[in-house]
Amino acid sequence: MHVRELTHADVPAALELANTRPYSNCFLISLLERNALTGIVGTFDNATLVGIASTGANCVTTDLTDEAAGALASQLASEGRRSASIVGRKENVQKLWAALDGRWGAPRAIRELQPLLLLRRQPELAGDPLVRRATPDELDLVFPACVHMFRGEVGIDPLARGMGTAYRERIEETIASGRSFVRIVNGVLEFKAELGAVSSAVTQVQGVWVAPHLRGRGLAAPGMAAVAALAMSDVAPAIELYVNDFNVAAMKAYERVGFERHDVFSTVFF
Repeated sequence: MHVRELTHADVPAALELANTRPYSNCFLISLLERNALTGIVGTFDNATLVGIASTGANCVTTDLTDEAAGALASQLASEGRRSASIVGRKENVQKLWAALDGRWGAPRAIRELQPLLLLRRQPELAGDPLVRRATPDELDLVFPACVHMFRGEVGIDPLARGMGTAYRERIEETIASGRSFVRIVNGVLEFKAELGAVSSAVTQVQGVWVAPHLRGRGLAAPGMAAVAALAMSDVAPAIELYVNDFNVAAMKAYERVGFERHDVFSTVFF
């Protein structure tokens, strides 16, 4: 087994491998379909591609055999940790984390059970008519909510260590590309969600947030139904997201929309 960076010549084989799980591998497929290969490596058994990994801010892999996980772990350990997390299908995360055997240091947190929920048909619930795409002039409303969400979910401050400008530019680009959805009433942001990875098969929703003073009032389910309907109309034919298993309220809201469990993710945070 050996590991190397993928080239454009590898993309057809990489897409064939990743598309064995088109929903679980949405993030990797979204990069491969755009030929965005920076930080994408392949694990090869002689000349055969047997695994793919993104080694950027988040380390994400396709399915791995124990041997492939060992080869990838050795390569990652030799380069030093650059990723803030390992995330993906539970089995893949567990194999890679075990193969790293502490060489990336102690984790800050582990979210072992994160159901991947999938919606492949129109929502079962009527969407909130006030949910729409955000406009560029609403950045100052959306940005603080994104920061609040990031701190709460990831457990670190996206504005720390001089990263605030880059994070704000990322949110600005999300809005400009039509991937930010909001519910704003009388100048107050009440609900938001963004589209992260987008492949030809599915788009992944992230950053779902309800204003703290409005939680428990039933905004999340119709808000997500509206986001799903809008995204399925012109972005991708299916919608997915993963959620912490202990977030029972969120799980129930997404199930009301029609999302069904498709897989189980895990995340190891550093």
